[in-house]
Amino acid sequence: MAQQLTPEEVQAGDVLSSSLEKVWGWYLAMGIISIIFGMVILTWRDETLYAVTIFAAILFLGVGAFRLVDAFFDESHRLYSAIIGIISIGVGIAILVWPKPTLYIVAILIAWVIMLWGITELVVAFANVHAAYWWLRMIFGILAFGLAFWVLRYPGHTLNVLVAVLGIWAILYGALEIIGAFAARHARAHWEAIKAGV
Repeated sequence: MAQQLTPEEVQAGDVLSSSLEKVWGWYLAMGIISIIFGMVILTWRDETLYAVTIFAAILFLGVGAFRLVDAFFDESHRLYSAIIGIISIGVGIAILVWPKPTLYIVAILIAWVIMLWGITELVVAFANVHAAYWWLRMIFGILAFGLAFWVLRYPGHTLNVLVAVLGIWAILYGALEIIGAFAARHARAHWEAIKAGV
């Protein structure tokens, strides 16, 4: 049985689907950049604490900026995107300006931000089970939460492990953004199918 949508929901969905189709290329670009960045991290040979902190800071600043921009386009997730964006940028700046952070501190900061991303993805996924690929956000959230929990449980691991965590995280994030980009490209058609009860 098709779910009845209120006129307000229909209007909000029309606006959101239209705006998503306009910015799908932005999501695609962010996904590609993130995957390339993850591959660079994983193949980087200078695995010093300095390199890890720079990689982490760049990743958090980039994702934070993207989430803040996303907050302007996606009204349904504006609060989540804004919170993630502000916290990610704050942690990125903290990692850059922290005078010689220890491996332990960098690991804790990375883990808490990844855990926050995971929780946010889970909340958004379960709040939008009617959306295309909602289950991918759920899987991404579970993986992020598990990865962050593991890093928090063993924060004193070697730099190699932290580099791998950052690289894998950037690639997973990029893959999710690319899938989201193609979903956004056809957002109006998907929304029309939902309105029609298909």
